[in-house]
Formats: sequence, structure tokens, C-alpha cells
Amino acid sequence: MTYKLYIKTHTKTGLKYLGYTRQNPLTYKGSGKYWKLHLTKHGNDVETEILHETSDKKEINRLGIHYSTLWNIVASPEWANLKEEAGDGGAIPQKPEWNAKRSAALKGRKFSEEHKANLSKANTGRKDTRSPETKAQAAIKASAKLKGRKKPEGFSGAVSKRKLGTKHSEETLHKMKTAWTAERKAAQAERRQIQNENAPLLVCPHCGKQSKNKGNMNRYHFDNCTKCLH
Repeated sequence: MTYKLYIKTHTKTGLKYLGYTRQNPLTYKGSGKYWKLHLTKHGNDVETEILHETSDKKEINRLGIHYSTLWNIVASPEWANLKEEAGDGGAIPQKPEWNAKRSAALKGRKFSEEHKANLSKANTGRKDTRSPETKAQAAIKASAKLKGRKKPEGFSGAVSKRKLGTKHSEETLHKMKTAWTAERKAAQAERRQIQNENAPLLVCPHCGKQSKNKGNMNRYHFDNCTKCLH
């Protein structure tokens, strides 16, 4: 079995990609995420240079790391690699360089009408099969992630201006009115119950009231407690 370490250079954009394969490197496109997005956007018009061929996998690993370090392929915008080419196919670490390259690859990307139709078809009638416990945990995580987050200045006004004058069809209005079904209400109540069960027990230092309901405790106790105010 022969391994080939290669460099691919996009002839239109000049972007490079360092990789290895056991296939024919002249026809093999490469497996890098950013590189594949780049090919989708700009076409598979590339030139391939074979750096090394060997049957020793460890040699490929060593050379891959050597060239990755030599050319600083992860940080350099001239390379599409999101991680060092160590020949292991491992997971890509979440680094600023990775995010910057991925953002650049997705910038200006547009879906075709056919692709949009396929996405719509795939998601139509799709049901959330997660358990109530999983949904509650996801809601808690999402809430914690957004805590303290502030909207950009002028954001609300821009949204209001954009939606000003928007008119919904009678069908859409009917769906909006009937969307909040008894089933959804019951599911929300169940999620709230699970959240309250997992919440810490709060104790008012003034009246001794104990509850896991953070909203009510903050509203009627602590600094707002009647014993404190009197």
C-alpha cells in the first residue's frame, strides 16, 4: 500500500491544500472541510504536486507534520488546512484560525432554488424526538449562553422598521392563532417542571421563604420582601 503526500493549488484563487491519500492524488479531490467548500464555490480547477510516496505510514505522518510546521498551514490564509496534516484524519480543533477560514469559505454562498426545496422537503413534518429531560437541559444551556448578552445599538429599531407594514395572509394568521395547541402547552409545562426540579433551592434571608422559582423569589423576596421593606 502506497501513501502519497501532495499539494493541491487552485489555479483561479491560488489557495493551497496539503494532504495525503492512498488513491490517485491527481483525481482525488481532498477531504478538508474548508478545501471542499472552496471547490464547491470556485470549481475543481486545481494543479497537484506529489511531494512524497512511501509505504511507511509513520513516514507520511512525520513529513506531514514537518511541512505543516514549515509552512504554518493552519494560520496562513494561503492554505486551506484547518489542522496539521498528520495523516490521522482526526477531529479539527476549534481555533480562531479554523473559524476565520470557515467564515471566508461560506461568505457569499447562496443556495439554489432546488437545494432550498430539498431542505424544505426534508424538514416538513419533522418531529423533535428528544425526551422532555433532554429538551429541558437544552433550554437551560441556551438560556445560560444568552445570559448577559446585549443587542447591538439600534437593533430593535432596525427590526421594527424592517417589519413595518408587513401583512400576513389569512392562512398564516390562522396558523399563528392555532399553533399554541394543548399538546404544546402540556410539553412546556413539563419542561418547566423539570427545570424547577433541577434548579437550586432559594431561601429569602428576611422571611425564610424557600422556593426553586427564581422569578417569583426575585419579584417578591430578597430586596423586595415585605419584611425587608417594612
